Amino acid sequence: MPLFVRSGATLFTAQTGGIVRAFDAKAGAEKWRFTLDGIGTPAAGKPNAKPAKAVELTTPIVTKGILITSAYWMEDDTSPTSTGRIIALDAHTGHELWRRTTNGVAHMAFAGELLLFVPRGGPYRPDGTDALYAVNVKTGKGVWEFTHRTHDIQNFFPHSDAIIVSRMGGGLLSGLNPATGKEDWFREPGIDVDQPAFSVGGAAVVIGDSFETRKVDGYTTDSAHICCVVASTGRVLWKRTFEHSSSSGITLDGLLYIHADSQLLALDPLTGQKIWSQVSISAEAVSQTPAVRDGVVSVGWGVHSDRDITKFPIAGFDSATGRKKWSFELPMSGARPAVIAGRTAFVTVLLKKGVSDYQLLLAVDVQRGTTLWKREIDPTATVEVDGDLIRVYGREIDVLNRRTGRPVR
Repeated sequence: MPLFVRSGATLFTAQTGGIVRAFDAKAGAEKWRFTLDGIGTPAAGKPNAKPAKAVELTTPIVTKGILITSAYWMEDDTSPTSTGRIIALDAHTGHELWRRTTNGVAHMAFAGELLLFVPRGGPYRPDGTDALYAVNVKTGKGVWEFTHRTHDIQNFFPHSDAIIVSRMGGGLLSGLNPATGKEDWFREPGIDVDQPAFSVGGAAVVIGDSFETRKVDGYTTDSAHICCVVASTGRVLWKRTFEHSSSSGITLDGLLYIHADSQLLALDPLTGQKIWSQVSISAEAVSQTPAVRDGVVSVGWGVHSDRDITKFPIAGFDSATGRKKWSFELPMSGARPAVIAGRTAFVTVLLKKGVSDYQLLLAVDVQRGTTLWKREIDPTATVEVDGDLIRVYGREIDVLNRRTGRPVR
């Protein structure tokens, strides 16, 4: 399945075989194509090496005209770890700028003129401890590295004041100087950076911990741990634990939104105080990660229990006040709002046809709850609304008319 990212007027894809392609996001015409040759063999990188095989790419990231992706593959069937390269391309032409060896898939992010990455899939350093590396985006040359004697790096979040690093076990956080990689501060708030982190108020970072699955009264629930720290010092501004969280994540859009304790909650990101809440459909309700668009926070609820799920309510609330704006139900499980645009909810539903999975894309009038149109799409496809068009990113890129669901090309 190709991986997609859009930057300005260009859509970039990365797919198996080490192929990166660039398309005009409006017209769909291919701008350029890059194939990573000579990878996956002992002669990797040589012009006469065998063609690439079983090479996977990560989702590209783009900054200032430079596209970065990482390639990874298994050297042989008995190898316990994968081998890889980080590849930098000119985003305008597809010309290769540089490549750098890693050991497995690299988790990557930009921090100003630096590319930060932590190799995955096996130990990169001889001592077996993962490290965070910073290289120059334009040249690929190393600038600094950070490691710890006893704890592998779990995740990191780049902030202008510090690189926030979470280490495996015990909720250990470090703040690194972005220019040198030196540790400026160290804290033990008991929270790992396992969920997406968010920069708030310019100087602070909201960090979400992993959601610990547990059984309560016969159904599945989780505990969510969230805190806010000052990026430059690590000082904890607030910390909250939600014993019965059922959301798959948190969302920041002015306020912080999470489904927890049988409620959809909106919190002040700098204080952790509740601004508003809406009660779930039942104590057993579980939700998708709240989605925010055009001043509306939307969430879909299901029920985890021993009985089958026969309906799936979806509701939209004013993101500032929590006032319910609309709600409707779908007679099926596994639905979620892909995108809410005006009066229309574009909802994806995972279904089965025989032994195969497929996904149904529905356009629903949120005021009436009526289905305007529906279309079958790839089971792992994602959806993007762009004006009067809908892009469906699956095995191929399908462009649909937003009002009719019919292909436009």
